[in-house]
Amino acid sequence: MKKILNRKTGVKSIYAALMALGLVIVILLNIAAGALADRYPLSIDLTRDRLFGLGEETVSYIEKLEEPLKIQVLATEETFRNNSTYNAQANEVMRQFARYSDAIEIEYIDYISDPTFAASYPDLTMKHGDVLVTSGERHRLVKTEELFNYTYDQKGRPQIASSRAEEAILSAVLALSGDEIPVVAVITGHGETVSEPFLRLLTTNNYDVQKVNLLTGGLPEDAKIALLPAPITDLSAEEIEMLDAFLKNGGAYGKTLFYTASPEQPPLSNTEAFLAEWGVKIGDGLVFETKEDRVYFTQPFYAIADYAEEHYSSKMADRSVPMLVPVSRPLEITFRQQENYFTEELLRFGETSGVRPSDAGDSFTASDAAQRGPLPAMVLCSYRLLDSQNGNAEKASSHILVSGSTELLANYAVGNRSFANGEYLIHVLNDLCERSDAIAVTPKSIVGNALNLTQAQGDRLGYLFVLAIPVVVLGVGVAVWLGRRHK
Repeated sequence: MKKILNRKTGVKSIYAALMALGLVIVILLNIAAGALADRYPLSIDLTRDRLFGLGEETVSYIEKLEEPLKIQVLATEETFRNNSTYNAQANEVMRQFARYSDAIEIEYIDYISDPTFAASYPDLTMKHGDVLVTSGERHRLVKTEELFNYTYDQKGRPQIASSRAEEAILSAVLALSGDEIPVVAVITGHGETVSEPFLRLLTTNNYDVQKVNLLTGGLPEDAKIALLPAPITDLSAEEIEMLDAFLKNGGAYGKTLFYTASPEQPPLSNTEAFLAEWGVKIGDGLVFETKEDRVYFTQPFYAIADYAEEHYSSKMADRSVPMLVPVSRPLEITFRQQENYFTEELLRFGETSGVRPSDAGDSFTASDAAQRGPLPAMVLCSYRLLDSQNGNAEKASSHILVSGSTELLANYAVGNRSFANGEYLIHVLNDLCERSDAIAVTPKSIVGNALNLTQAQGDRLGYLFVLAIPVVVLGVGVAVWLGRRHK
């Protein structure tokens, strides 16, 4: 009898010890998890576009930062976060910056109760809800409205369309920690179609955008890129000479002209002759697409283009995201190489595309098209200065980037994550400007309050709730039952 009692007593002691050990382990795990949560992002972002997380390129960049930076939100965290769903997303994004980088600290300033804070920055006009990013004596203000993209309803009232919190904060971080900011000179004075969303995208990605007139102000000496979007009137011979001198850069080269065309343009003899010298011809008419899954909103002139090269497209986070090149005039590459001039096809319309001439009648059908795909959609023309004494290695180069579509810069193209326009163009321009540490970030859209889950993520959640959790609960129940059975 004593042996039985001793055995039961021993079993009870073992279970008591195991339960005590388990309790200690749980307490230690909770303490460790709490400490880690303050330093590392342990949450799982199940949204399709990682709305509450940072992109891999962003994380890779900020993890290498050494110079301390501070993100100061001019509001209490509760007030800022509870203002809207988008504010909550922006707040979590800013916290991710601090969690991924030892050099970044986030601080919330009760701006309304601390009027002396603004006195420290007399050069800035700040308001409640803005974000100030500082590094030493340098600072960059991100206004609260710059954290979002907007659309307008029928009454002209602004509505948040998407979040640009990551790109806005990253832009400030890059400005305070990166290299010299390249200047983009936007040429005006010829009825150009300037896309303000594209210019904002350039500014966000740390380009200094300046609008210029060639005849009254010329091109800034420090400009790396000149943007000429669909001029309606022809450039004069003098202006063409200015563009030529800009690209030659006194023999140093290293410049880029980005030219886009549109169907509203009349014949431009000087401008088109200049482009022809570099190996590309702007044709007549509009490119259409006959394959239903290669158009936007079933519109045949809003065609999808394929990547025709590897260098720039390999920088994309996801090459399966299509490029939209809508309302595009056809391009023709007149030579691949001629002396020191080279041409390269970057984007290409598919085999099921064609060209509708501008003088086509109402009876025109796709089968009437004289020009059929594949057709160039974007061409990179280059002048390469070669070193004959070193195996013709390239010493320097300048470029003309040509697209038959100005609409590829429109907000529905560059601001839509369903298309790669914004990311791809920024990667191309970054590379042409030799910005080795630059990254491209595009807006993120929050639609409603639903979780955007992929099928795989949905399956994992199903396994978790249908299988894993019940098994854990069953195991705990068995352990409790065994413990009580031996009492």
